[in-house]
Amino acid sequence: MSSLELSKIKRQDFYSRIKNEGRYGYFRDATWDKEAKIHSCCKSKARWYHKIGCPAAREDFDLSFKKRKISELENKIKRLKHDGKNSDEISKILSLPLSDVNSLFL
Repeated sequence: MSSLELSKIKRQDFYSRIKNEGRYGYFRDATWDKEAKIHSCCKSKARWYHKIGCPAAREDFDLSFKKRKISELENKIKRLKHDGKNSDEISKILSLPLSDVNSLFL
């Protein structure tokens, strides 16, 4: 087995372990800070996982943080709507999927 194949297997094992531990992250998570490029909950610089002991990785994580992030997005969308932007333009400005913008577009 070549070293390239071995490193690929190790990487796959690492991803699997992260997922099984419930620490898998995503750049569209409510905890991902686009400006600072970190998860605000645990300060993980990697967008695809949370650090060990991260409160967001626990099942009993307080959803108020996610609700606050959604309300911030709603406010941004309302301001852009007030400025005359349509949902397609807003999705491009905020780098969000059109379906997410439409669900919050009031």
